[in-house]
Amino acid sequence: MTTNTCPSCNAPVDAGDKFCANCGCQIPTTSNCPKCNSVIDVGDKFCAYCGQTIQSAPLVAADLPEATTSSEAQQPSDAKSEKRIYAMFGIFAAVLAVALVLIAVLTSGPDVYVVGHEKNDQGKKVATLWKNGKAQHLSDGKTNASANSVFVSGKDVYVAGYVDHESGYYCRATLWKNGVLQQLGRLTNSELNSRANSVYVSGNNVYVVGSDAEDWGFMPPILWLNGEPRRLGNWSGNAMSVFVLEEDVYVAGNSGDDEGSEAIIWKNSSPQQFKNLRKRYQQRAGEDFYAYASSVCMSGSDVYVTLNEQKGLGGQSNVTLLKNNKPQYLIDINKPWANSVHVAGNDVFVAGLENYGTFETVPMLWENGTPKRLSAGKNYGSAESVYVFGKDVYVAGYEGEDDAHKAAVLWKKGLKTVLGKGEAKCVFVK
Repeated sequence: MTTNTCPSCNAPVDAGDKFCANCGCQIPTTSNCPKCNSVIDVGDKFCAYCGQTIQSAPLVAADLPEATTSSEAQQPSDAKSEKRIYAMFGIFAAVLAVALVLIAVLTSGPDVYVVGHEKNDQGKKVATLWKNGKAQHLSDGKTNASANSVFVSGKDVYVAGYVDHESGYYCRATLWKNGVLQQLGRLTNSELNSRANSVYVSGNNVYVVGSDAEDWGFMPPILWLNGEPRRLGNWSGNAMSVFVLEEDVYVAGNSGDDEGSEAIIWKNSSPQQFKNLRKRYQQRAGEDFYAYASSVCMSGSDVYVTLNEQKGLGGQSNVTLLKNNKPQYLIDINKPWANSVHVAGNDVFVAGLENYGTFETVPMLWENGTPKRLSAGKNYGSAESVYVFGKDVYVAGYEGEDDAHKAAVLWKKGLKTVLGKGEAKCVFVK
């Protein structure tokens, strides 16, 4: 076996060794012929180019990496160890950050706002806002109160409803902004009822609709603009829903007297009555006629309205969906009633109920006229509001054995979540 010496420590090394077993120095595998300077392999006895006899000679350490001691070759330095630890920690932190981002993306969702009321231990209705299922009481529970509508603009949450006066003789229309109560203006200083049913925010303007009694027997529909009341008609009635598109303000409601009520849409405070529908229904029924426009929604330039028609108080009813004042379909099975309409793309969703008798009402959702029961039994329930976000359909309402045992409910894609003891009146998703 040919033996050479390490160019660094002169320890003997065998032919074919790549590193010195003593110091760890790298051993060269080629050298040069002393006669013709051709490159030859270490251990060759003759030059393959000129035939020169090659004498075994010590290897040269020129251009070789600096030798290390055997202990240095076997163990990394403290500095290198620290660098490796830091590198490993950095990789772990990066992986953890990516995992957290993925979890946030997969578990994040919109905020779901629901308003209504809960019953406290004293049997009083407490105006309530549920955000993602967590309840926030808006009233003190000393008198009855209810939240009827919610709208979210930026970081501000607006809720419209009413609070009973401490005397218990009348209630006041109320607006809460981020939980802070704001009394709405009155047309008179009468100690009579006023209620807020719907709220919509556009830019810096806050629109609220409802009713405000000016005298016994006279409670006209009202539009509040930034808290200031505006009468919408000279007859008693109620404004139930408001929707704003650019400069146009649409309000759905009704106005009339003891002999009947007409459904009305007000556009910028100008009434648009559905007289053709009233005439048709009166010819068929031959009795007192009551009609209520319960909800208005817009999609592009199209105006959608839910219209409830009733033959006498408590009589047979039907629901008509109007698009730009033209009937789209009629629902007249099981005394239906519509409370809310929402449009998503080409689909129109209507929330309401079917009536089978005393304390036998079923919360309903109609999608493009096709009915879907939200409750299995004929208990006491109603779907009060519908909102579509992405592919998910949210419905707020209530159900229970009777009026004294109702639960506020949120349905999402048909699945029920009980929010509390009371009623859910409106849902907004953002």
